[in-house]
Amino acid sequence: MREPDEHQIAHINGIPLFPLSTLPQRFTDLDPNTQYYIHCKSGVRSLRALQFLREQGFKYLKSVKGGITAWADEVDHTVPKY
Repeated sequence: MREPDEHQIAHINGIPLFPLSTLPQRFTDLDPNTQYYIHCKSGVRSLRALQFLREQGFKYLKSVKGGITAWADEVDHTVPKY
């Protein structure tokens, strides 16, 4: 749920960019029967996205606690923090 400028700074390889600002217009591009793990920088925006998607009928959603910052700290130390 990060924005393009944030994605340029740090991203997880293979994870598509889907900015929160475009979610109301683009959520129909997503399959409501697919499991999605949603992340942002620290976890706040991903919770907003999760709530919005649940209101649209999505059931299989998880917000990545701590976002990409936690990913950089705990999983992949090569991901820049900002």
